[in-house]
Amino acid sequence: PMAACARANVAHNGVDDRVSVVQGKVEELLRKGDIPGGANSYDVLVSEWMGYGLLFESMLDTVIAARDAMLKPGGAVLPDVATIHVAGFSRNATSQPFWDDVYGFEMPAVQADLAEEAAKLAVVHGVKGAHVCTTDGLVKSLDLATMTVLDTEFSSEEVLITARTDGVRGDENDDSVKAGGGRGATGLTQRSADPVPDHDAEPIMCHGIVVWFDTAFSERFCKEAPAVLTTSPHAERTHWAQTLLHFPEPVALVPHGSFWWGK
Repeated sequence: PMAACARANVAHNGVDDRVSVVQGKVEELLRKGDIPGGANSYDVLVSEWMGYGLLFESMLDTVIAARDAMLKPGGAVLPDVATIHVAGFSRNATSQPFWDDVYGFEMPAVQADLAEEAAKLAVVHGVKGAHVCTTDGLVKSLDLATMTVLDTEFSSEEVLITARTDGVRGDENDDSVKAGGGRGATGLTQRSADPVPDHDAEPIMCHGIVVWFDTAFSERFCKEAPAVLTTSPHAERTHWAQTLLHFPEPVALVPHGSFWWGK
């Protein structure tokens, strides 16, 4: 078991006189009062509790319970701030381009089935920053040092995101999302290249919303070296990837125009 392995490693490194490994669910330990050192006796609580999209299958409820029962007044929770962000994604972020040309065949029936299923689910998948077609929007910020479990239930009335203004549309030609790296899988068959959009006239097609989170080790508790763990599509990919919410039909955005995303 993991606890036995941890104890063995602690002993091997000669720190078993000051490192204790406690096995069990936090909620059960708290219920029984089996808190080594006693209640509210700890200076720091560190936990990697985050789930997909921050809160899906997360362990935040457990962290809050441990914080309230174990930390000293003013004790540090690390990370101490969590934020949820959204942006729009283009067709290149979906599986659709792969099926445009597979061994010389177009496969619209496969594309239709995949699009229908994707619209029903929250899809966990990595998104490239180049496939994001809007600016970012902040949905929620959580103070992990003070929040309650009730704060995890929320809605954001409206979040404003707009078409990108940095010259990136998100729908530029990208062979990496096509079968065979854009060579029709075999390299023997290749459809004519798609026309390059007129950036000043063509609408930008937004196929859904990509959700990600950041967690901060802020200056409140980490004055000397504050840091942020980000799962943004614009940063290096993590095992959380991003969470995609597909639209049933794409939404056309006017370049440099506005797009509202509600509850």
